[in-house]
Amino acid sequence: MDKEAKNVFLDRGYRGPKMINNTALHTPKPDKDITQTKRKRHKRRAAIEPIIGHLKHDYRMSRNYLKGTVGDAINVILAAATMNLKE
Repeated sequence: MDKEAKNVFLDRGYRGPKMINNTALHTPKPDKDITQTKRKRHKRRAAIEPIIGHLKHDYRMSRNYLKGTVGDAINVILAAATMNLKE
């Protein structure tokens, strides 16, 4: 399962390389000639950002106190379950 992303869409705060290995990193720029596909993907990213912020702040995702990759998975599952139960 060694798959690599070809395109990654980031937010405006990203400062770094535009290419990592074979993956192109796209940040939104004020551009009149932007394609509908790129616009849709950047909008999707912008819709997900507030959810990530709520998970970090309200559901203790900013710091993981569990050990290892299994602890990471447990932390995410517990945060997602809590978020689903509260809403």
